[in-house]
Amino acid sequence: MGKNNRLINSINKLARRKQEEDVGKAADQMVPQIYAAIALALYRTCGFDYEQINSVFVESQCIWEDFVGAGEEMIELCEKETGISVVGRSLNET
Repeated sequence: MGKNNRLINSINKLARRKQEEDVGKAADQMVPQIYAAIALALYRTCGFDYEQINSVFVESQCIWEDFVGAGEEMIELCEKETGISVVGRSLNET
């Protein structure tokens, strides 16, 4: 029975690795789209120009790099500081 358990564990490990790769690829595709949507919204609703939008993006990168915590904590911080609640869909809901 030990060999079967090792086989199952190996298959599970491969499946987890594949899932992590798929999530990474999806993020690589979605993040630019999210930034593009935000840039368009800032331009259309606030009249931001290139420099202003770029400044917002630079600040967002600084916040991202300086943040030490789980993703949920950044969402909570956003709501606390801005009053904006960001709600997403978990990967299990797709």
